[in-house]
Amino acid sequence: MDLVLTIGYGVLLPESILNLPRNGFLNLHFSLLPAYRGAAPAQRALQNGETVTGVSVFQLDRGIDTGPVFAQTAIEIDPSWRSFELLQHLSELGPDVVNRALTMVENGIAASDQVGQPSMAPKIDKTEAKIDFSTEATEIFNSIRAFTYEPGAWTVWKGEPFKICAAKIAEAHMGNPGEISVVDNFVYVSTGSGVLKLLRVIPSGKKEMDAIDWARGARLTGGEIFG
Repeated sequence: MDLVLTIGYGVLLPESILNLPRNGFLNLHFSLLPAYRGAAPAQRALQNGETVTGVSVFQLDRGIDTGPVFAQTAIEIDPSWRSFELLQHLSELGPDVVNRALTMVENGIAASDQVGQPSMAPKIDKTEAKIDFSTEATEIFNSIRAFTYEPGAWTVWKGEPFKICAAKIAEAHMGNPGEISVVDNFVYVSTGSGVLKLLRVIPSGKKEMDAIDWARGARLTGGEIFG
């Protein structure tokens, strides 16, 4: 066996397994290593408001995404992208960067040690996807982008989970954190600093819908509060 290629492989393998293929294991990872090592690199990049990320093909070793890199490709992150959209764009970069890495292996060109400050991208827990409206609008906006659709950025409405799956930062009158207002057929929610315009939501037990359709059905009068 010459080589094993994996994609987003998160299991730490013993050296006895890593040494079985003549050229080892290569893995496609959705970040520009050493940034965002771990299980959720694309989501964490969005959560942190990154404007650039990419894909890396590297040699698996006994660490968490610590092996030497064969090839990388960068991509600018559109501010409107959510995690599933970013993952789609990163997936489309995969074939080219994998081919470049395989060509290097075929030609006997060694991978290079990772350069730069490492950071981690741990698995996302549902509890951290709960929205804290006392934080800044930008932070909440990035969390919504990062956590849509899995596990989904959520809050509580009338005692039930309520997911917000698309929003924009808006210029509007601020109320108390979590306070909802409906103005000119748009739904706004105030935060600790700034206002979000809600675009798409998933109320408990219902399908995804436009935020204004939910507001009409809920007969909001203004001043209601999430949480």
